[in-house]
Amino acid sequence: MTSATAVAPSTAPPAQQLAGFLARFDPSIVKTVRAGRVKLRKLLRGSGNRGRFLMLSPDAAELNTSEVRALLRAAVKEDDVPLPWSAHPTLVIKSVSRKQRPRRPSVRSTR
Repeated sequence: MTSATAVAPSTAPPAQQLAGFLARFDPSIVKTVRAGRVKLRKLLRGSGNRGRFLMLSPDAAELNTSEVRALLRAAVKEDDVPLPWSAHPTLVIKSVSRKQRPRRPSVRSTR
């Protein structure tokens, strides 16, 4: 039985880690990866420390673009647990805090 060896996380900055990783590949692949990252940076918002997100307009027209559809297809394909597709999705609220801060600015009375 073979045992897996643990790899310590790198202390190098993320840009340096990426450069080291990409250095192993053919320049044509590196060019494709860099172009894809630029496209995603334009499409997705957020710093990427925990995740990035897609800003939607009130009519959610962004969901009908080919880039977003391709991104969603890739995400579903890579997911370990398949999403349950249903014609009638359900809403689940997991937790509500009693001391939840207000989400709207308070209306102050003028006296």
